[in-house]
Amino acid sequence: MFIEAHPTPNINSLKFHPGKPVLPHGTMDFPSARSGMQSPLASALFRLDGVRAVFFGMDFVTVTKSSDDDLSWAELKPEIFAVIMDFYASGSPVVSDPSDLPEQTTVNEDDSEVVQLIKELLDTRIRPAVQERAP
Repeated sequence: MFIEAHPTPNINSLKFHPGKPVLPHGTMDFPSARSGMQSPLASALFRLDGVRAVFFGMDFVTVTKSSDDDLSWAELKPEIFAVIMDFYASGSPVVSDPSDLPEQTTVNEDDSEVVQLIKELLDTRIRPAVQERAP
């Protein structure tokens, strides 16, 4: 498995692309370890020292580290790679309860072209961009 890591506008966040689907649609935000309990992957990431927040998109995982921690990305990245690889090797579901998966911003037949475009942009651009800029 080859995982790519990409910087984000937030220097305390990195986006990891595992080359496999993370979510079937939408996004999920885990701003704390407590909120991450519904996801085996998020829970495993929160067990790493310095991880402050986790965000899932359809094909990526964004991890935000604590800004007041002396932990560098050079130290944390290999641990994140290992957690993601172990997760995919385990075959575990991304969330424990499928009803916790995000609802898709469903494009309906009777939606105008503009509304369809807005819904698509919300799922693919806006929600991921908001997470990347979070402090």
